[in-house]
Amino acid sequence: MRAAQWRSWSGSLAFLPFEQAAFDGATASAARHALGLRAGDTLHLALAPAHGCKLVTLDQRLAKAAVELSVPVAEM
Repeated sequence: MRAAQWRSWSGSLAFLPFEQAAFDGATASAARHALGLRAGDTLHLALAPAHGCKLVTLDQRLAKAAVELSVPVAEM
């Protein structure tokens, strides 16, 4: 992704509320050690689909884990 493309998206970013279910989902993802996720990654993966969002990331490991967990990922 190019910097200009990121800037065009940055105005539409929003803060999402954390529910207990997000932490529960993050815990389940973290338990799948083969995915190699960090704690913050697991929260992003839990929050995005809970709010009807696609994950946008430059992190290929995170994008691969999202696909494995059936989390929608934006095309780059």
